[in-house]
Amino acid sequence: MGCTASIHAVGRRKKKPSIPEVVVYVPSMRIPTQSDLQRSLKGLIPRDLVDRLACLRNQISLVAEDTGGTAITELTRALEEYLSILIGLTKKGRVEFKWKSLEDGRHENPVSNSWFELLSVLHMMAILTLSEADSLMIPKDHFVSGTRVVTSDCKRDAVDLLLKAAGYLEFCVREVLVRIPEDVKKRFSKDLQDGVLEAISIQALGQAYHCLSGCEMNHENGKKHLRSLSGSSLKQRRSSNREQEGCLSFCLAAPVTRSPPLWGAMKHLHQKIPEVASKKSQKALQALPDLPDSNCR
Repeated sequence: MGCTASIHAVGRRKKKPSIPEVVVYVPSMRIPTQSDLQRSLKGLIPRDLVDRLACLRNQISLVAEDTGGTAITELTRALEEYLSILIGLTKKGRVEFKWKSLEDGRHENPVSNSWFELLSVLHMMAILTLSEADSLMIPKDHFVSGTRVVTSDCKRDAVDLLLKAAGYLEFCVREVLVRIPEDVKKRFSKDLQDGVLEAISIQALGQAYHCLSGCEMNHENGKKHLRSLSGSSLKQRRSSNREQEGCLSFCLAAPVTRSPPLWGAMKHLHQKIPEVASKKSQKALQALPDLPDSNCR
């Protein structure tokens, strides 16, 4: 004997989980949620612009949810049009915007700041670009010696997309985040923190370099991209070296920066550390290498 529900339960097969093939790291996507833009923007901009802004925002949200973010071309086109209108709102006062995670549907804290909305749109465009690059780097049905391969054309297109995504994220860090007050940034999700955005940007550049290293380097575009990436890497290293030199110069300038006197438990521990180790660390600081000439290529 057994109830109908139990009989159906025995016959039901669990759906096997599908693990997608991934080549390029793509963070989880954030999408806009319902916000009352008509009320917030009433009297600030023309009514037709408000309606168009709300329509585009709803379209982005619906398409992203219906397709799981895979309708890259349609979403990118809508985001670009939405962005062209949104830029004019950065000087129009406080407007509340809401976003959520597409992956788990978790809603974020609403933020009344137009620069936050601009940041979120650019972040979504970067994620879509990374997703498109990933789709190009997944081996298709092209076989060489029995192994699936990615064509050179796909690799070059993926490099362009990776550089584009890195550019979006770098712009977010250098041009958008700096315009948002610290108390507002504390409400952001971890996906929008400057350290996370910068890390993803650097990773995209690294993946672009890796892709180029596997392309046919007799192609002029490939050579140009490699020179560009090498130059960007050298520029970042020089910037880091200058920051270290500036920090050291500040510490050595009069009045010389000194550590406070040790006391208590720290004084006792310090006496156990060999004096030789302390002297070696001082010599290492004094023997910093000269920085490369900024005019060298």
